[in-house]
Amino acid sequence: MDKQIKDRNYQPMNLKQVFTLTALCVSASCYSATNYDVVPFTVSGDQSFSVGMNNNGEIVYVQQNEESFYNSFVRVDDTSLIPGFATLNEEGEYNTNLLTFVRDINEQGNFVGGGMAPLETKQYTNEEGEEVSYQVNEFWRNGFVSINGVQYRLASALEGQYAHSQAEAISNDNRVVGYALSQFTDEFQVALDGCNEDVRGEQPYDSCINSIVINNSLAISDLHAPDKGFFDVKAVAWDLNSE
Repeated sequence: MDKQIKDRNYQPMNLKQVFTLTALCVSASCYSATNYDVVPFTVSGDQSFSVGMNNNGEIVYVQQNEESFYNSFVRVDDTSLIPGFATLNEEGEYNTNLLTFVRDINEQGNFVGGGMAPLETKQYTNEEGEEVSYQVNEFWRNGFVSINGVQYRLASALEGQYAHSQAEAISNDNRVVGYALSQFTDEFQVALDGCNEDVRGEQPYDSCINSIVINNSLAISDLHAPDKGFFDVKAVAWDLNSE
């Protein structure tokens, strides 16, 4: 498994609510009373949701952190961070101020999802000869798969900052399905023209591209698909068993 980082906000589940469904008849349908347990995840943040569980009781879920970024975790007896493409800081801890969405886990405990690259600081010399620092993402979202604790990036056919892919499910023989961008549309090319040197002004080229991709390719509230007006999206399968 990836290097485990314990979630400091995790507390052992100690709440149990038992609900009894009263027999309910609607039209011709009638549902018998039943009992079930609701065991809440005591996690921080405004939002969290489970997305998968295997027969070993391993659960993968997504949780919003205090900075409103979504992070992913795998939990069985303890909770471990799924770092996605996060990098380690000087203290040896992952930078979690980026989006990571886990989507599925198989019986071997291998999981898939998608995440954004961390911000990279670069230098740019403007027309006045001044050196300016700016930050960009290497890519906005790429799929990933973790096999036996080793994580692999699942790229799309496109490369660069606008490369975009998402892994959605993994089989027990480690075949992965999801989607990826296959080509640009004319609308995106028009947007790219706004990053030409005579148009963008003193903004660095890759910073201009970064802004376009972030503002137009993916709404943060949309976990599954980018803006169809800018890219063609195709269903894909990654066969990790192929040589």
